[in-house]
Amino acid sequence: MSISKFDLTRFRFVIGIDFGTTFSYVRMNYEPHQTTKYPKTPTLSLYGANDGLTPSHDSWGQRAFQEARKSNSKGILLQKFKLRLDENLSLDPMPIDVDVVHVIADYLRCLYRHVSEKIISNYGYQIDRDMFRFCLTVPAMWSDRAKDAMRQAAILAGLVVQNDHPDRLLLVTEPEAAALYCQLKCKQFNLEHGDQFMVCDAGGGTVDLIVYEIEDTADGRRLSEVTQGHGASCGSIFIDQQFQSFLEKKFGTQGLTLPNNVMNKFVDEFISKVKPDFSSDHNSFLEVPRDECFNGLQDKSAIGIHGTTLVLQGSELKEHVFEPVVTQVIDLIHIQLQRAQSCKNIFLVGGFGSSEYLQKRIRDTLRGSSVVLFIPPNAEMAVVRGAVYAGLELMTITSRFSRRGYGVHIAKPFEEGVDSPLTLKSYPDGGRWCLDRFDCLIKKGARITIDESVCIPAQARKGVTYNVSIYAYDRVGAPPRYITDQGVSKVGDIPFKALFDDSDPDGSAVDCLIRLFFGRCEIRVIVAVQGEKYTSGIRYEGIGSH
Repeated sequence: MSISKFDLTRFRFVIGIDFGTTFSYVRMNYEPHQTTKYPKTPTLSLYGANDGLTPSHDSWGQRAFQEARKSNSKGILLQKFKLRLDENLSLDPMPIDVDVVHVIADYLRCLYRHVSEKIISNYGYQIDRDMFRFCLTVPAMWSDRAKDAMRQAAILAGLVVQNDHPDRLLLVTEPEAAALYCQLKCKQFNLEHGDQFMVCDAGGGTVDLIVYEIEDTADGRRLSEVTQGHGASCGSIFIDQQFQSFLEKKFGTQGLTLPNNVMNKFVDEFISKVKPDFSSDHNSFLEVPRDECFNGLQDKSAIGIHGTTLVLQGSELKEHVFEPVVTQVIDLIHIQLQRAQSCKNIFLVGGFGSSEYLQKRIRDTLRGSSVVLFIPPNAEMAVVRGAVYAGLELMTITSRFSRRGYGVHIAKPFEEGVDSPLTLKSYPDGGRWCLDRFDCLIKKGARITIDESVCIPAQARKGVTYNVSIYAYDRVGAPPRYITDQGVSKVGDIPFKALFDDSDPDGSAVDCLIRLFFGRCEIRVIVAVQGEKYTSGIRYEGIGSH
């Protein structure tokens, strides 16, 4: 697509979407001073209730949960499907034959329809959906193809179309959105020019951390990354999983395996009544469901059942349920503080960030240091509110650190005694070339400004479509020599083709210049051919149907 300047003034509405593992949030800005929010909705979809494949408008969010719990329901409830874009997790196959991109698209389609209908109802039928700009948040720890999968899901959902300007749908990382919120709406914390602060975005599935530095300029406040951010899948749902494992072991000591419906009731009550206000200083109590599975228990009191109540010791919940997850979050914080020793401020945001137990544990571990933990107002809404500010371009992140190293697949002259003979390709003209070489463009951990680009010269011939293959590596230290080295993976291909007149002879060639921008949330590609500049997408290696 030929490049045109993105015009933010074309869009009357900026819609921020925080697509979460357990809940999703939407916030919309009508004018910079007027903000409308919609309540959080569960990230759930029910399949099979209608045509066996595509969920109806009523089979998403809270309605999906209610329909799935009916005794006569034949639908399949999908939950936590955002985790399937985390390539570091090993998960069971999807229970339906639909790939994860389409599952996310189905959910976003229903969410978008609901929000757009509310907007049209509130502001009048003169509202056109072409007035909408979207900002969709993603975990900073995700791979490039996972981020692209979210973009493709948004396109399939109808938020934007393929030939829209790419900036109409803006992807921003969750901690970056939270950082914008903290700086624009939390001025009571009095951070100044040169101060550093960490954002710890603790959500349902992932925990992401980045340290930023404040720069006050004549054009306003700017933020820049101080450290290479990092994160892990250790959000609050992993506490739920720890609790389920804890119950399985507890009842297993009495030879009892809880039926799924009983386990689900225990877990649901734990999530709603115990987890939000958990304190290891107090016991917790759950109602024991009426079920014949408990009839054979010889010693109910040995596992904490007294009458119709299951008593859970605060100390055992701390040790077996909360601490295995909370200590991971604390370890992540310590890593960031070691990397940025001038950082004295931490903003804890996200749904899990609202946990009083997590807040207490972090404060305990910071005791005696000069680092202060802040909990901003409406911490679980920080990401979606920051998404709106990102869409309005109210503050700029000027530079970032590359979480991965990037390079291209090329051939180089063969070096005797250095290159493996298996990589040698000899040509009739006497040329000896080493294939599968990795030519590094950006090193892992390099600081990159948002407008900084790397140029790749190329040549295009008439009638031929070319591909430049992009590879990435995650290891620390020197870049790899070959694309086949351990830890190197293919990101995708950049296709490009020059347009020739019919009168141009076959074999005609023109010079091209491919510019890659690595300093944004997504890799941006611009191809210059014959004086014209075009945006080009990357054909990513597929996420798959897991």
